[in-house]
Amino acid sequence: GKDIDFSPIRVVCCKHQEFNAKAEEAVTGDLRIIPMGNTFIVELTYRVGKDECKNSRSVALNPNEALCCDLGIDNFATFVSTKPGIRPFLVKGKILKSINQQYNKQVAELRSKKHY
Repeated sequence: GKDIDFSPIRVVCCKHQEFNAKAEEAVTGDLRIIPMGNTFIVELTYRVGKDECKNSRSVALNPNEALCCDLGIDNFATFVSTKPGIRPFLVKGKILKSINQQYNKQVAELRSKKHY
């Protein structure tokens, strides 16, 4: 994260899981971003025991609160929240762009020499 000037966001999603827990110890699983027309659906998966499945319930989200993300190039992502107290933040993309350009250059060089 430090290489791309991005501090981890600590999100408490499960009181039984340590932040940055190892995969086999984690309760939370994948974060999926699913495109739906001109919007995206964000899903967070997690593991539950059989007893917890029986007592599961839906969680109502507050429709007045949102986190908006604008993807770009120099700024990889810009985030703005409608929730009071959360300041907008940027994820710089120039280092990622530089890494990608270097990779593309190496691939082009290998292809020109037929080493791909």
